[in-house]
Amino acid sequence: MKRSSLILKATGLLAFVLAGTFPATVLAQDSAEKGAPKAKSEEVLKVGSLAPRLKVEKWVKGDAIEKFDSNNVYVVEFWATWCPPCKKSIPHLSEMAQKFKDKNVKFIGVSVWEQNQPAKKGETYLARVDEFANKGPLSSKMTYNVAYDGDEGEMAKTWMRASKSNGIPTAFVVDKTQHIVWIGHPLDEAFEGVVEQVASGKYDTKAAADKATQAAELEAKSKKLIGDLQSAMQGGDNAGAMKAAEELIALDGEKFGGAGAAVFGAVLQSGKDTAEAYAFADKLAAGALKDNAEGLNALAWTIVDPQNPVTNPNVDVAIKFADRAVEISKGKEAGILDTQSRAYFVKGDVAKAISIQEKAVELAPAELKADLTKSLEEYKAKAAK
Repeated sequence: MKRSSLILKATGLLAFVLAGTFPATVLAQDSAEKGAPKAKSEEVLKVGSLAPRLKVEKWVKGDAIEKFDSNNVYVVEFWATWCPPCKKSIPHLSEMAQKFKDKNVKFIGVSVWEQNQPAKKGETYLARVDEFANKGPLSSKMTYNVAYDGDEGEMAKTWMRASKSNGIPTAFVVDKTQHIVWIGHPLDEAFEGVVEQVASGKYDTKAAADKATQAAELEAKSKKLIGDLQSAMQGGDNAGAMKAAEELIALDGEKFGGAGAAVFGAVLQSGKDTAEAYAFADKLAAGALKDNAEGLNALAWTIVDPQNPVTNPNVDVAIKFADRAVEISKGKEAGILDTQSRAYFVKGDVAKAISIQEKAVELAPAELKADLTKSLEEYKAKAAK
């Protein structure tokens, strides 16, 4: 389906992999870390590590928390006034702070990397943070403890840099033993459940540490493959791009399945190695993506997408992929039905396309209904001729 986040032009592949897989973050700029000492390998902060001390320049809102104690669980979240994803996280953090206020959980927002957006004339970074937290448009929704890290960025070094966390917002959950038990995005689906379990003493820290280690290993491998993939695509190396995409999907088909469609589409658009491209897609469909409805849907749409037409599209292959995607999703996903309908329309089976598209429109959420209805009208107009 043309609205799928899994389908993107080749030049935006890395953005797809990151934005489509993880909640939005803003990455650190080099200027924020100039002069900061590099953490030694044995100093890497991770799940299971003792939490570094709280050392901020000034508390600007709520309670001044000087140190962790054994009576409370803490959420330490790093953000900046200029960071859009951070602003999106603020209301959720406030809701959680309210929810857990009677369960001995304290929420702390620490502003970091403020210098990544230069201060206005006569303005200090501290004043900017103070203004944001107490008088800005989101101040009423920021109902937890807020601090300014300081111009030297002490906590940015001892927490963010030490844990190799390169994007904000990033949240750390600290248990009653003062150990870090979770590191991630405050809008991650797992976050609230983690806080709930830690507060109730039911969180399995060892299992979490093992999972975090596995995730770090996966990230390192995927980062290299994404780099290889980009280099191959930019260099016009179709074979290299397909190989890197296949290896990336083998790491985690659910997370990186869309890379297959992106590469498949790029190779078809290049006008070269068409047979190899279809062989690549068939291999994915029979292997890593055989039970991945979104991945198969993306492959099918790549072949029949009217906005990005390919030369001599193999519609039978598109139908095969689309039919399997509908089977996996049990015919309950409007966008996947839309792709199947388009494939049959391109094949010339207009009556079947209309029948499928009517169901897609019926199931479509509000944001898709207009687009899917437009396609249905196109098919009916064709049938009326």
